[in-house]
Amino acid sequence: MSQVENRYKSVVSGLKWLTLASIGGRIITFGMGIILARYYLTPAQFGLVNMAAISVMAFDLIRDFGLVEALLKREQLNDEAADTAFWLLTVFASMAAAVVIILAPHIAQVFHEPALASYLYVMCLSLVTNGLAAVPLALLQKQDRWKAYASADAVFAIAGSATVLLLAIMGAREWSLVIGIVLKGIIQTSYAWWLIKWHPKLKFSVKTAKEMLGFGKWVTAVRFPDLFMYFADNAYLGRYAGKQNLGYYSQPYNWIQQPLTLFVSQVGKALYPNLAKSHDDLERRDLFLKSYQLLCWLVVPLYAFLGCHAQLFVDVIYGPKWAPSGKILVWLCAAATVRALTADGLQGYFWASNRGKQYAWPIWVSILFIFGAMVYSQGKWDGRQIAMLFTAGISLRGIINLMLLSTKSVKLTGATVQKLMVAFWPCALLAWSCHYLVTLYIANMTLQLISSMMLYGAGILLLYVGITKKLVKLSVSRQDTNS
Repeated sequence: MSQVENRYKSVVSGLKWLTLASIGGRIITFGMGIILARYYLTPAQFGLVNMAAISVMAFDLIRDFGLVEALLKREQLNDEAADTAFWLLTVFASMAAAVVIILAPHIAQVFHEPALASYLYVMCLSLVTNGLAAVPLALLQKQDRWKAYASADAVFAIAGSATVLLLAIMGAREWSLVIGIVLKGIIQTSYAWWLIKWHPKLKFSVKTAKEMLGFGKWVTAVRFPDLFMYFADNAYLGRYAGKQNLGYYSQPYNWIQQPLTLFVSQVGKALYPNLAKSHDDLERRDLFLKSYQLLCWLVVPLYAFLGCHAQLFVDVIYGPKWAPSGKILVWLCAAATVRALTADGLQGYFWASNRGKQYAWPIWVSILFIFGAMVYSQGKWDGRQIAMLFTAGISLRGIINLMLLSTKSVKLTGATVQKLMVAFWPCALLAWSCHYLVTLYIANMTLQLISSMMLYGAGILLLYVGITKKLVKLSVSRQDTNS
């Protein structure tokens, strides 16, 4: 068995455990979100907490600075490197929390929401817990302990969601979300330290710190504009459209994040350490293309179905008070598909092949485009128009990324692109046809949604089996020819 096959096996193993744990956690989290949205919280309350969340996420860059990726990139991970990364992350996390506390009143003033400051004072604690958990979780990845790593994610999601729901039932309202975010971090950190059984020593290497920070600067150069790309829309609506409109936008945004977290993030976590271990361009290319094809099949069917059924999904699952979210969800599904396949799905390859600089600058091009459009709008656009703008911006970035990807060892020829994207158009057409076929015969919305899901699921299964058989026959014929 070749090294590519061995490492691809490691990717699949990691993906299996991460996905199994994540599915359970996401089902519970998603169910909790439905209950909160229908019975306990209003769109305005969701919007208010989202203002605090995006503010804290902005300062998470100070806490991380790409040190986790630098730690995973190291060929030899010794105690000195782990200790150095831990103390750096602890200091940066404390600094980030302190900055949030200092700026909280000013952030509340920007959003015209005085209550926002008190939420920020509490939520900044999540930065500290994230910093403390970073090295133990990275060590689990580096050691290929995917089952243990996945269990940490599952415990994090399940325990945190149960806490949020309990607080909401007790009448804590939006505070249930705020406290829940902090408690989730505490639970995950405690569990990760218990799993790794690693204790940091009072050691710090200046040389190692310089090496990791040197690598991490390009990760940060990507993440800073990434933050703008994926949170400026929320900030824009929170500033100019108010918490009600932000609530209509932020909930669909959270929905489309679920597949990204469930599949794209898990593929990245399993793929990047294996790409980093390889020093051969051809070997790295083959591993990446095999994993990227798997990613297409995991992501495209979900977003194609959800985009074609967006308004029906909102009306059935969340109820009439969330109706304006339907039109927004259609565009966000398109944006998420492009993001998954041309941004999040590619970043691990660029980092592993030491091409972080090439991956960073296309984001700035799309930021200039988005920022220019926002200035032109003069704060008058609604959620649907902002979703359309970000779909265009992410698509611009994706086109440039694919062009850069095909200039080196990964040659994206017509045949390769056709093989990788074979899931896209069949899935989209099947989702569209299921929606309109069922509408003609079933009046009840709930039955319509259930029937569409069953038809679409069966169609995707048949499509996947058929294409897989063709690929297997093609592989066998090539082996016979070579022999």
